Amino acid sequence: MQVQFASEIHHQPLVELLLALHRYYNEKSSVSEDLARAYLVDTLLAPDSPLQRVIASRGGGIVLGFAAISFTYSLVDLAPDRRQQCWLKELYVRRRADQCGPRLTLGGHLA
Repeated sequence: MQVQFASEIHHQPLVELLLALHRYYNEKSSVSEDLARAYLVDTLLAPDSPLQRVIASRGGGIVLGFAAISFTYSLVDLAPDRRQQCWLKELYVRRRADQCGPRLTLGGHLA
């Protein structure tokens, strides 16, 4: 399993994951793939997005899950090597892939 920052080659699998996540929480939603792609590209992956997207994938470029993280600075810890903090915003793994360990892999990579 490979963990890396999302890039342009991951757009289609990320669109599929976003739709799956959205439908999980909004069963009656009819959001289109085009709308999900536009949201991904224009908002989540935009250069000014506060989120960083990390994916877990396996051979053949199959994206198993993703995490959205952001970085902020501590008000408490002033040491240069300790002042930046990582916040986990979202973590989603494909249902059929969850038994393969991507959630643990993504979580461990971010820790």
